[in-house]
Amino acid sequence: MANQFPPSVKLCATCEFWGGPRSAKFLRTKVECDLKTVGVCYQTGSSQLKRGPTNSCSKWKKWGVLK
Repeated sequence: MANQFPPSVKLCATCEFWGGPRSAKFLRTKVECDLKTVGVCYQTGSSQLKRGPTNSCSKWKKWGVLK
């Protein structure tokens, strides 16, 4: 099931460094992804951990395609 998140929510789904499947919706004001997906975190020093879209960390940076 696809869920949507606003860019202001600091989750992996809205982060520049998350490599999971997602898409920008509604004029790039929301991110849509499946809660069951897993993606790799490409943040330097993360050891490329596998993370779900609702995980978060202190190194969050807003995904560049979002407004």
